[in-house]
Amino acid sequence: MYFIKNHFQNYLLHNIRIPYYSKKWMYIFFFLFSQIVFSQTQKKEIELLQNKSFSFLEEKYWKSVQNKNAEEKYAEAYILKGKKEKDTTEISNGYYMMIYSKTYQKAKIYIDSIIEITKNNINFYQPAKVYLLTATDYGNKGNYVSAFKSLKKAENSAIISGNKSLLFEIKYINSRLKTDIGSYEESNKILKEVMPYTKEKGNIRSQIISSWAIGNNYNLLKQPDSALKITEKIIPLSLKTRDSVIYYKLLLSTAISYYDKENYQASLDSIFKIKKLYDTNNYNYSIDILINLYLAKNYLKQNKTDLGVNFLKKVDTISTSNSYYHSSIRENYSLLYDYYKEKKDVKDQLLYINKLLKTDSILDNDFRYMLKNKNTKIVAEQLNSEKEAIIKSLKKNDYKKKVIV
Repeated sequence: MYFIKNHFQNYLLHNIRIPYYSKKWMYIFFFLFSQIVFSQTQKKEIELLQNKSFSFLEEKYWKSVQNKNAEEKYAEAYILKGKKEKDTTEISNGYYMMIYSKTYQKAKIYIDSIIEITKNNINFYQPAKVYLLTATDYGNKGNYVSAFKSLKKAENSAIISGNKSLLFEIKYINSRLKTDIGSYEESNKILKEVMPYTKEKGNIRSQIISSWAIGNNYNLLKQPDSALKITEKIIPLSLKTRDSVIYYKLLLSTAISYYDKENYQASLDSIFKIKKLYDTNNYNYSIDILINLYLAKNYLKQNKTDLGVNFLKKVDTISTSNSYYHSSIRENYSLLYDYYKEKKDVKDQLLYINKLLKTDSILDNDFRYMLKNKNTKIVAEQLNSEKEAIIKSLKKNDYKKKVIV
């Protein structure tokens, strides 16, 4: 049917002599016609799928991830079957599948629906899983106050439902959020509670991720030897998972460790390996930020200043476009500010001191990041003082120009 329809369409459009504008409208007509046919076919297919079991639909859904039309078809059939059987647990599971098929903004309606229908009817998975999902999303956006609130709701729901596996997943996300706010030792303490459970369950992927997270915290604690010991041990194991994102993170961890050990070329070699293998389909801006930041830091140490500054500016672009604020972003702006201060470029000094102060403000407001360091108040006062001096300098230069004119 599809072949005949397209063959007929091509014959009409390419063999019959008709004006250009008529051809244009014929293209539109056939496009709309094919969409109507596709919609009706899928509707019938969804009706038939409702006769299948929930386990069949769920299995088909997860196997169809990345194929948007197919995954939505199975999720919709799952939801309709749940509604038909008046089973709120299965309806919420169907809504959860649909969330993965949408952008976060479009998925919001399904998130709200899960919370509403499980409000007085908590099941084994929901609303804990959806609260965990929103906690992760808030964390990715740097909104840590909301992230920790959602995480607490997820924990409360999982305790009521008795979902032990989900409780350990919540612990893991808690550890990652703790890392983001600079509580590295606390994060490692939580991760070391998670590790025995992942080994007990024989979940290799979870073991690798948890090990990477511990190594990452050691890097942040400036203990590169401890980090390398863990990372180099699990890299061969990670290749068995064929999960490129995990592999990138492990390579990035080695790059950071080598940088802290002042082996700048080895650090760059790890980053070049990531860039060679990097799959844009698995783009992750937090990874991209760290890649560019450590390219910049390595080049600056090798006195390739222009190249280093270029990568610092890339970090700024990625951070700004994603409204992403993290301790690494603060370091990036600090390096840019120092560079322009040394160059005595007051305009760019003001630009980056403002970005630095804005980042500090967000970090401080969201999770009291600045309280981790005793001298943060002094740093903030010093930055504001330097900002005032820059503004005065700019006004003075502007006045001189007006006098000369």
